[in-house]
Amino acid sequence: MKIQHPKAAVVGPVSQGAEDSLASQQRKIFDLYMAHFAQTLRWEQRQSRTSQGSQDQPQQLNMNIDGKAGAGKSYLIRVLSARLEELAAQNDLPNPIIRAAPTGVAASKMDGSTLHSLLRIPTKGDYTSLTDANAAPVEATFRNCRYLVIDEKSMVSLKLLNWVDQRLR
Repeated sequence: MKIQHPKAAVVGPVSQGAEDSLASQQRKIFDLYMAHFAQTLRWEQRQSRTSQGSQDQPQQLNMNIDGKAGAGKSYLIRVLSARLEELAAQNDLPNPIIRAAPTGVAASKMDGSTLHSLLRIPTKGDYTSLTDANAAPVEATFRNCRYLVIDEKSMVSLKLLNWVDQRLR
């Protein structure tokens, strides 16, 4: 029997005020994401009230977070995920963040999915496009996603990264 990962796995509890324990660089990243999500929420609320186009839509946030082992990258992901989930829940919105990694061990450490299972990418053989029936669950998973976090990027081959890019287009 194949175990399916939940579509929007919720990260485990993080203590209140955990963001105050972040190092200065971690806190800058945390604050940037929180401000971006708040800006996105405001924009979406304006869009729902007016028929205007995508004026002032927040730009997509692309970020690469590097650091040595033990630098706190995974901790930052946990704290950020928990706070984004809380803010979304307060606004009656679904979880806005999806966490993934190239291996099951790395994915489970952050309550995420493997890139392969999340995006239905084959672990062996060549890349294949999804049929409409197979694409529907992937599209549904990402419908409310605002942030995709890929941990352990050093283990993501160029081939896999290309396949992730193709699948997300």
